[in-house]
Amino acid sequence: MNEPNSNFTKNIIVYTRVSTQKQIGDGHLSLDHQVDKAKKYAEYHNCRIKRVFTDKGISGREMNNRKALLSALEYIEYGDLFVIYSLSRLSRNIRQCLKLIDQITAKGATIVSLTEELDTGSPTGKLMINLMASFAQWESDQTSKRVKDIMDAKRARGECIGRIPYGYKLGPDGKLLVLNPREQIIVKRIIKMRNEQLMSFRKISTALEESGIPPGRYSTKWRHGSVLIIYKRHTPEYKTLKNSGKAPYGYKYDKKTKTRVKHPQQQRVIKRIIDMRGRTNMSWEQIAIQLNTDGVPPISSKAEQWYHTTIANLYKKYSNTSDIPIKAVASTSTSSSTNPSISTPLNKSLVTIPTPTIRIVIRKT
Repeated sequence: MNEPNSNFTKNIIVYTRVSTQKQIGDGHLSLDHQVDKAKKYAEYHNCRIKRVFTDKGISGREMNNRKALLSALEYIEYGDLFVIYSLSRLSRNIRQCLKLIDQITAKGATIVSLTEELDTGSPTGKLMINLMASFAQWESDQTSKRVKDIMDAKRARGECIGRIPYGYKLGPDGKLLVLNPREQIIVKRIIKMRNEQLMSFRKISTALEESGIPPGRYSTKWRHGSVLIIYKRHTPEYKTLKNSGKAPYGYKYDKKTKTRVKHPQQQRVIKRIIDMRGRTNMSWEQIAIQLNTDGVPPISSKAEQWYHTTIANLYKKYSNTSDIPIKAVASTSTSSSTNPSISTPLNKSLVTIPTPTIRIVIRKT
């Protein structure tokens, strides 16, 4: 650190940052290298370094955990030079970078980027710094995209990324994931307790713990969060009720137990749909018209009315479950379904064929 000298023209605030612990003392972005560049600049321009602020192993995309930068912003005074190795050290997010530039220049300080040889002391310097900040974010976004593409490609090939998930194990090649038969038994048990017994994830974890079933290889006991992750991984169509606060038609979300319970009114509508389809063999369109005529609320607040496709999906979902019993009674109606691929087969022994009626009309001549 240079001693105060009246001959110095400017005071310098140096800010340095590296994203990883490995970069701290290695490579051209090392902290020592950044400080050396700042010292050479100060010596060449006859400036004094007041203080050096350093963030070690912190990403340039976030601001909350960059305590050194926040302290530097408070330390800056009018007329100071805020020296950075490059704009990427300040921020890799264009909005954050421009916001920081405004904060620093609003205090009457000038930003100097050593690598790009730019400063905000002139209109041209401000323009070039804005352009370089945009390129810094573009480079960061490209790197993130490449990493994501690599991860997605590995997932598509079934390779392990990070920890081995519960229910799987590494294959003979040491890369691909294969099913773990012993853990798959527990996975099926979790899905059954959730789907059929409608147990909350906390209750499932308690039941597994009480049963003495060993947890995953990275845990010492069963926790509801781990059970939720296992369930979501092995049930792709699942949507977290806790996050959405929603339940499928026929059920409602109980905030106390954080699980779904039967919705009495909607259950009656489902039974009615099954009855109209199973007993009278009404078509999906006829059922929709009947429900709309009777003023039955539609399946959601966004839907304006009942549609035949919605009714067909509800019938297929609930007609074979034990929640809503359905009696196998054949239809005596002669109306036919407009969608024979989903229609209920009739018992021919119970079908009555009406006898045709002949009318004789005598006209006087």
